[in-house]
Amino acid sequence: MRRTALVVACAAALSLSACSGEDGAVDPTAPLGLSNTVDTLFPPSRETIPIEDGTAPKGSLFGGDLCAALTDVDIDGVEFPTGSAALREFGLLAIDRCEYLIDAGENTYQVLVQAITPAEFAALVEGIDNGGTVPGGEPALFEPLPDLGLEAYGLDVGTEFRVWVQADTGYFQLIAPDRTSALVLTAIAASHAAG
Repeated sequence: MRRTALVVACAAALSLSACSGEDGAVDPTAPLGLSNTVDTLFPPSRETIPIEDGTAPKGSLFGGDLCAALTDVDIDGVEFPTGSAALREFGLLAIDRCEYLIDAGENTYQVLVQAITPAEFAALVEGIDNGGTVPGGEPALFEPLPDLGLEAYGLDVGTEFRVWVQADTGYFQLIAPDRTSALVLTAIAASHAAG
């Protein structure tokens, strides 16, 4: 009986929250149960969302296009664990994340560039200052990287090397298969961060 009442209450709440507008019409583009107004959940990040005419606000991270962080010219020739790199393809995985597929020798590697918020970067720094850990509880051995951006840290997690960067125009993370390629690609991305 309680389960049935709970299911009915949840269905009613979802039905009411899916409506928008004064006439009670359902917006088919809004996710079920969520309003499509900008004041729900998280406000949009100025660093990643272009304004309505398709241009990014002045001073946006990578000019508002995360996939502008790295180009084929930037990637070609970078040394990866199995050889010299060549860009196969790239594209947005999400509004805040760009994926690059890179061929090196007989292997294909994934490199990710992701915009992060100032709060995420601050939490990272706070975690470092307080002896952060990686999944499984092992101490995280963050490496300060003073030559990248305004502030940067790297972390080897075994199967990949992650770099978090504060640039003049925003914050981003780059994930690559190894430290050497990650540092080279992050330095290039940091130089493109101003757009």
